[in-house]
Amino acid sequence: SVPAGLDESFARIGEPHAILEATTKRYPGTGANIVAVELVREMLRAHGLAPRRIARIDLTLPSERENFTAGHHRAPFRPWWAASSVLFQVAIVILDGGRTDFARYERPNAPEIDALIDRMHVSFEPDHGFQFARVRVATTDGAVHEGEAERYRFPPIDAAREIADAGRELVPAPQLARAAELIAGLESVDDVATLMEALRP
Repeated sequence: SVPAGLDESFARIGEPHAILEATTKRYPGTGANIVAVELVREMLRAHGLAPRRIARIDLTLPSERENFTAGHHRAPFRPWWAASSVLFQVAIVILDGGRTDFARYERPNAPEIDALIDRMHVSFEPDHGFQFARVRVATTDGAVHEGEAERYRFPPIDAAREIADAGRELVPAPQLARAAELIAGLESVDDVATLMEALRP
């Protein structure tokens, strides 16, 4: 149950609450790269940009990132260090048609990744937040696609589907559905043992 006076306590803190603006990364690396990666992912969905069609990619990042060299590092990469590089992250998203193939983090110096990174150019611009990115993609047929944003907010995760996918080999489907229902209304669950029972194989 909700403690008495909780709403009044929140009211004294003021708004907006920073936690409501928080986002979680859905792939390895620094959160500073999220905007650039997701802008490229949106361009791929909208324009179907195959790697062979890309002539040049210009990435503009905030000037505060200029000294954060890991964030725009070029090959050769050490395994998993590549995850910090926006160039690497953008390249693998393009190579896999908008998906993030986690196996690529184990092979960061693959020739196809290097070839795409060679077409990328980074510049820096003042007066932006740390996650800002502007992306300009020029294609071999002369088209140009551009996007920019200060922040990116991921769409909500379908928690019931995530629970069903993660637990399907361990717990029967009806129990997983019950667990998802309990988690969705967790503030109304009086005894956590009810939830634990739903997750028991």
